[in-house]
Amino acid sequence: MALSERDELEETARPAVLVRRSDLPVPLTHPARSFFGGLPRLPPQLEWPTAEVRANKTLETVALTFVAQIDLADVPGSGWSPLPKRGTLYFFCSSVFVGEGHPPCRVLYSPTGGGAYPDREPPPNLMPLGGTDGESQVRWLDPVLDFHSKVEFKYPLSFLPFLDFYFLEDAVGGELMIEELCRTLGTGVQHESDLLQFRTAAEYEKDEDWPFNWLLISLVVRSVLAHVSRDLTRGYYGKPPTDEAAAELKRLRAGAIGWLERCRGLTPMDDVDPEMKASFRSWWFNMTKTYGKLTSR
Repeated sequence: MALSERDELEETARPAVLVRRSDLPVPLTHPARSFFGGLPRLPPQLEWPTAEVRANKTLETVALTFVAQIDLADVPGSGWSPLPKRGTLYFFCSSVFVGEGHPPCRVLYSPTGGGAYPDREPPPNLMPLGGTDGESQVRWLDPVLDFHSKVEFKYPLSFLPFLDFYFLEDAVGGELMIEELCRTLGTGVQHESDLLQFRTAAEYEKDEDWPFNWLLISLVVRSVLAHVSRDLTRGYYGKPPTDEAAAELKRLRAGAIGWLERCRGLTPMDDVDPEMKASFRSWWFNMTKTYGKLTSR
């Protein structure tokens, strides 16, 4: 029996690793072995890589910007990966992109772990950031010239194994990829203020293209559900909702659950047909007006 497109894509899925950066930075003294930003823990035998780049409108040999280091012992799935099972990778790149078709980058490898050596102080010829010349240009990590060098901006990295689906403008492949990422990351809860506070209903109403796909509808509905669940549990300003308000909130919750069920049966990146878009917009605008009346009481 011939395989369906979905079956064929699932057979070609390959194991991969999702690299996640922490939400907040940590002190530069944090013992993370894999991290983004900060200073590299380079072994003494490895030199800070340099490259010839165009800075101040002239070619200069400068030390490249450190991007991240990864301790390979932190990375899951080493059985299928072509990378060594142990050791550390150090990533450097040019931060001047104007006029650079392929900015110079370097990746260094050391067989030692990511915490084996102390931070390497940046060299004096560290490349400039903020353009090719002018007042906005700074020397990265120079505490005299760059305010940000005084701010600790090191972000630990974590790694999650997942299946990678190859697809190009392919609805089935896109759906499989989204399902896999949701499984890997977990469903989470949409922050209720993301779509209820930072843009008013009047602005949404003027945007005739909104919402433009089912993934966006799903995010909006999850935001509404988070908002309603919070208010049913905690009420307003710590006071439980009145019976009338609770009934309205439960009605809104039922409507949101209904839309979420529709989303689950459709491809997330598909366009929303005009009739369904009009129906959703009508429901959402009614919901915002209902909330407006509830909060004004």
